[in-house]
Amino acid sequence: MVDFQLIRNFLQCDPDFESGATAFVPITYSFSNPLVASFVDGKIHILSAGTTVITATNGYESKSQTLVVSPAEVLIISISSTQTNPLCPGSQITFTANASSNAEPGAIYEWYINEVKSQQTGKTLTGNTFNNGAQIYCIITGGGSCYFEATKKSNTLKVDLLDANICNAIIPTAFSPNGDGINDTWKIPMLTGYPQSKMFIYNRSGVRIFETIGYEQPWNGSHEGKPLPAGVYYYVILLSPENRKMSGSVAILK
Repeated sequence: MVDFQLIRNFLQCDPDFESGATAFVPITYSFSNPLVASFVDGKIHILSAGTTVITATNGYESKSQTLVVSPAEVLIISISSTQTNPLCPGSQITFTANASSNAEPGAIYEWYINEVKSQQTGKTLTGNTFNNGAQIYCIITGGGSCYFEATKKSNTLKVDLLDANICNAIIPTAFSPNGDGINDTWKIPMLTGYPQSKMFIYNRSGVRIFETIGYEQPWNGSHEGKPLPAGVYYYVILLSPENRKMSGSVAILK
């Protein structure tokens, strides 16, 4: 005699389970839809969502039960960052995970930095020791959730940090080209290490009044050989090969 109890409904990502069929002699199993489930190492192994009739037989008698497997859910998870522009090393950056409403309350957020699991859990990851180029992503696990594996991982964001020399650079905000030999030119020592960098200077009207590749000869506050009036001017520096942009203002004092 074969005793085969009613099989409850399962989810696509449920683990292997005992069939529940018993008999005095060995039992064999067959599946009407072998794409849904199979018998592996003494247990029923779910392969995909769908319905299959499982028949248990001992060679003399057979009994069948229907197995219904519901599909895994599609989980939408993405991460965002407080970093919108390149930052200096040591700056604090916070990454936040945003998941769809079907993320269960018991879900666990696991953060990875360059494929190494972080000790931090929860919906946010915060730190100020990230290396430049570090790749960050989040995976949702636990909570009894049943999601497609491909949807449990978020997008990947990359940390973008400035060179420490740039962050420590001192760019004067004013100079006085009056011929007294003191601060007559706009000197930026940091730029000596970037001979391929470009600099552009504009007046208040947006007219370009100075440009150069490299900065061996500091700007003397003139345009086309004529001294410019006192006032505020605006600069853009494109550092090469880092491909970084620096901008700000400088005042000519008279």
